[in-house]
Amino acid sequence: MPPKPAPAKGATAKKAAPAKVPAAKPVAKNAAPAKAAPAKAPAAAPKQEKPKESLVMMGVEIGLKALANTLDSDELKSSGRWPLIIDQSGNAVTFLKYRDTNVLFAAAPALDMQGPPIRRAVMGSIRFGKPLVINMEESDDFDKLTQDFDKVLVVKDLMAKIMDRSILKDENYKQLVSSEDGDEYTKCQEREWRADDFSFVLATTKVEVSKELCGQFYTIRIV
Repeated sequence: MPPKPAPAKGATAKKAAPAKVPAAKPVAKNAAPAKAAPAKAPAAAPKQEKPKESLVMMGVEIGLKALANTLDSDELKSSGRWPLIIDQSGNAVTFLKYRDTNVLFAAAPALDMQGPPIRRAVMGSIRFGKPLVINMEESDDFDKLTQDFDKVLVVKDLMAKIMDRSILKDENYKQLVSSEDGDEYTKCQEREWRADDFSFVLATTKVEVSKELCGQFYTIRIV
């Protein structure tokens, strides 16, 4: 067996130092347990706009001969709406002209669609319990008709008051009376006004009437 080599002169053999183990940190007495991080709330879903309520269409399709009975029907009265007559032939307006009605022509802006004739027509219809018929001919422009009716400045928002029937309150329809209207209006007692028999009727020859307009009225389509 060969002899082990002698260490070099002046050299001292070094032993490898043992690796240091980090001392464990002392646990504090009565230490509270670590709190878990609060869970993040889920992101709120974006608000969705409510869909617009669909217009409720109400009405009937009838022949011209049934018009009178339909206008007096319990179904129409219970609907809480005024009638809109859609008649391409125009015969419905002719029929109504020969009944006890007041008729205004929406296509006659210089004559019928002015403040004084509108005021007198509304006032007379309420006073004597007559239907007020508006002949719109080939139009369904209710916004324009509303603007015309609002020319009656003695009653603010006249068309709106007709539509919601508040015009039939004595404090409203009496505003329509002028000193020039004669004794049958100026000296008329409240019991003599036949507001309960008043009705408001639109008539058009336009076939395709806007849904917005039909949704506000009880449609009577003449077939």
